[in-house]
Amino acid sequence: MKATVTKSDLVLGINRAAGALPQRPSSLQILQNILLEFDPSEGIIRATATDLEIAVVVEIPATVKIQGSTTLPGKKLQETIRELPEGEISLTGNDKNTMTLKCGKARAVIKGIGREEYPGLPVLSDGAKGAPQIDGAMAFKAQASVLKNAIKKTIVAASHDEARQFLTGASLVITAKKTEFVATDGHRLAICDFKTETKLKKGDEINVIIPLRILSELSSNLPDDGIVEVQVGDTQILFVSESGIYYSRLVAEKFPDYEKIIPKSTDRKIAISRRDLIDALRCVSPFSNPRTHAVLVSIKSDRLIIKAETPEFGEGQDEVEADIKGGSALDISFNSNYLMDGLKVLKGEDLQFEVGAKISPAVLTSEEDSGFRYILMPLRQ
Repeated sequence: MKATVTKSDLVLGINRAAGALPQRPSSLQILQNILLEFDPSEGIIRATATDLEIAVVVEIPATVKIQGSTTLPGKKLQETIRELPEGEISLTGNDKNTMTLKCGKARAVIKGIGREEYPGLPVLSDGAKGAPQIDGAMAFKAQASVLKNAIKKTIVAASHDEARQFLTGASLVITAKKTEFVATDGHRLAICDFKTETKLKKGDEINVIIPLRILSELSSNLPDDGIVEVQVGDTQILFVSESGIYYSRLVAEKFPDYEKIIPKSTDRKIAISRRDLIDALRCVSPFSNPRTHAVLVSIKSDRLIIKAETPEFGEGQDEVEADIKGGSALDISFNSNYLMDGLKVLKGEDLQFEVGAKISPAVLTSEEDSGFRYILMPLRQ
């Protein structure tokens, strides 16, 4: 096999594929490798990585002179091409699965493993013109920028606790009337409605849990323009975009009934600057309890007073002007990290901060973040 490719294209493609390499040691050593397929007819090097739960396939534009395929250690390949000089890289492989990379005066030789030992992608079957398909899947399309934004806003609330696997991802619900992502870790809830093109009929529904890991890869790698085609099967999901093909198994559990914790109404509607609230939290949160990260929010008639204190570190306090309608003065505590997470994914500078009683969930929204709600449970004082 033989090809030439620019360093920038090779680095980008290999880094995207490497997101699907196993994060933990695996009994299948070859899963630590990236499959490279040299395709002269398409003018690409196809890079594939999988841990058998997720998979990423990236097409890297290249001048391919001799076709062939092999697998190379993913991390070593990343390190090698990153350190090569800028310019065009030539790749030459032999029948012993050894790949030589040359760029300028630099030369590197990487030993690989034959592709015959590499597992087939767990669920992909060939469709028309070789396009990947999931048999019997329901499909929809979305603008890449819209899908990317919805994922980024939602996954901030997903859990990382593998003991509660049903929370380690986002629920995707699509009906003839709505499309939404929902994620929660039991302490906060993120809901994002977004637009899709779908042919679902009345009564049809997509209701699945997509693992956090593949959503993280999508949020980092989806392009800012173009269309993403999505296929949803009974146990797996496939995203096809200009940046690559992203596959994942679905979480085979039931998502909690989150509708019950969304407040129907709140006593206080607070209009406040997002930037000012972020600055106040940054000033105060270093003094919060390292275990609970609690900050006290005192709601007055025209301002919020943010305070945190611990015997070990001392105390910090700041004030933020606000337009407050409804309700009386109230002291309510939040986890500062969770509150900050919500503020960072919101784009609007003028926020609506809705607060009820001391033990009722608070809601963060803005006009610029149409369809998005960040709901945060307060801490017991």
